[in-house]
Amino acid sequence: MKPNFTCPVCGKSVRFPPNELAWRRTCSQECYATIRRGQQRVKRVSIICICCQKVFQITPAESRDRTRKYCSMKCMGQHRKDAGLLRREKHPRWAGDKPRTTLASYIRASTAYERWAYAISQRAHGLCEDCDVEGGQAHHLLSFGLLLGLLLNPDNGRFLCEPCHRLRHP
Repeated sequence: MKPNFTCPVCGKSVRFPPNELAWRRTCSQECYATIRRGQQRVKRVSIICICCQKVFQITPAESRDRTRKYCSMKCMGQHRKDAGLLRREKHPRWAGDKPRTTLASYIRASTAYERWAYAISQRAHGLCEDCDVEGGQAHHLLSFGLLLGLLLNPDNGRFLCEPCHRLRHP
């Protein structure tokens, strides 16, 4: 078979399948590495970290976007902490002085609640107690706020599919 490709680095003639000829630049990885070593790298721009005053290098694209102000994540965190940028009202997830979670969310995250919901689904054999559709979720007959004593009592629950559950909570 005749060679169909001549390497521009070493001048060696090689045969490649036709589909490789479209993207092939050299005959081997060694020749490709030789080309890469000779290519000029992107010029970098020197800037000063606003936290530690250390000089560091960034690409021109980062310089145009003005996104890099710190030499590292450690400096960024330290500067924000020192400046009070992430405290109280200045923190993006600040919720005020009110508690971040409710009693209901604590209860729903507990293993006792999971056991209660599992017992309700087993009692109903995984079928909605209103329309006999398979799959669903546990529903309290008496709500959270009314009686905490009956909260995890299996008699205070029904297994309902999602549409039937939505009808109970308009």
